[in-house]
Amino acid sequence: MAQEATQGWGDVQWLVVSVFHSQPQPMVRQLLRRVRRRYPHTQIILALWNAGPDVLTEESLARMGAASVVTSLQELLLRLQQLVSPEQGQQGYMPDSDAERVQALQRSGLRSPSLLPAYKEAVLKAANAFHVKYAQVSLVDHEWVHTPGSLLAHDHAPDELPGLARDISICSYVVHDGEALVVEDVARDPRFADNPALQEAEVKFYAGVPLRNRQGDVLGTLCIMDEAPRQMAEGEMDVLQEMAKELEEALRIASQDKGSTANP
Repeated sequence: MAQEATQGWGDVQWLVVSVFHSQPQPMVRQLLRRVRRRYPHTQIILALWNAGPDVLTEESLARMGAASVVTSLQELLLRLQQLVSPEQGQQGYMPDSDAERVQALQRSGLRSPSLLPAYKEAVLKAANAFHVKYAQVSLVDHEWVHTPGSLLAHDHAPDELPGLARDISICSYVVHDGEALVVEDVARDPRFADNPALQEAEVKFYAGVPLRNRQGDVLGTLCIMDEAPRQMAEGEMDVLQEMAKELEEALRIASQDKGSTANP
């Protein structure tokens, strides 16, 4: 019966194997060896629903031999999406219809050096409030993300403002979707696990919320990051959202004090 059920597997590109045992290593290694011998071209996604931290080490996962390993339904869906549409990666978060939002950013005056003290105050406040190593304000332009006052060190843009290319910025997702984003463990998220900017800074956790102008355009983000995975406790995202609103108001006041005609 098992042989009949698997006769058509030669055409299967991906196989998801779900395991609920907390210590599945011997069973998984044996099962995957048999599958690979019979269907060498099938990519295996191993879903470990109850595995402990000792099972999820890089060395332990490598010994099991799956093409990829997921530990949550969201992670599985993201991995399948990546396999089905590999071209829809970070580039998919740089839409061609972004011109109006970019123009709003450029008109806003938010890149003015005079606002740097406000940015520095905001990122230090956020980092201290959440006890994380990094916090950042990201102003997402067409191809560049400006990060004034960031606690992360990036290469500098041509105009000597710190930042990074938009196509490797996790904040692009917040701007594209217009909503908050939490990545509890960057290494377990297929969208960001291989991101060179996050790897270089050793960022393992990210939480970001939109920064909007009065018209509701998302011009950037306020985000926090850390070197270890973590979860946001209940109510913490509300605190980060409130900090973003306070920053939006501070920037409006600062712009008015400088006599700017912009309307952040």
